[in-house]
Amino acid sequence: MKATLNFKNDEKVFTALLGDGALLSHESPIALAQLLIDSGVLPGHAQWHIWTLENKFEDIMKAVATGDMTWARMAKFELGVRMS
Repeated sequence: MKATLNFKNDEKVFTALLGDGALLSHESPIALAQLLIDSGVLPGHAQWHIWTLENKFEDIMKAVATGDMTWARMAKFELGVRMS
């Protein structure tokens, strides 16, 4: 399944619109990545309108999928840097 990602700056929340129309959201990109994986979205199937953010979120999803939370936290930090 595919998902389209976004960040609502006014609410400080990451959102994902799934291919089936469901909407997922969370304040943490790591938690959103876990929700996406639990919903059947694979790393590489989440699209963002900004490539550099999509690339870093994919790193988060891969780290969560493999259980490497150190990598996930590092990628979360790098995502925050790119978003600022």
